[in-house]
Amino acid sequence: MLLVAGGPSREYQFLRNLLKRDSKQIELDVLLQSRPREGLDDPAYLTEFPDRETLAAYDVVVAMDPEWDRLGPQVVDALENWVADEAGGLILIPGVVNAGSLLQNWSHSPEYQPLRDLFPVVFEDEFEMFSDEMQDAARVQAVELTRDGRRC
Repeated sequence: MLLVAGGPSREYQFLRNLLKRDSKQIELDVLLQSRPREGLDDPAYLTEFPDRETLAAYDVVVAMDPEWDRLGPQVVDALENWVADEAGGLILIPGVVNAGSLLQNWSHSPEYQPLRDLFPVVFEDEFEMFSDEMQDAARVQAVELTRDGRRC
């Protein structure tokens, strides 16, 4: 299993510790993007995202609010091919640091479209977070399924 995280959030720490305890059944590699490159003494901590051949050895990748822009479009292509061709399991966990940032361009950049296609949500073309309608947490909003969602 590969655990990729932008930073050491509580969720990341919980999941990493849980998976490390089960070392007899799970081989865990970690790419923590906020970890300094020097001083890596644990071989389970990677310094860069695996290439396509190495990625094929993993069964599951858990991505916890990584900086997709920092990983680059090559990683996105490798992940998309890994999911499509190798039937890799991808768990995407967005967070407020990277996925919620207006400054991140991966959520609208054309070269990251294969990544957005892997998410179970549709990304809007424009940010609507300043709309009063979207800010009203007290108002109940119905879930709208896509045509593909209604067919299932």
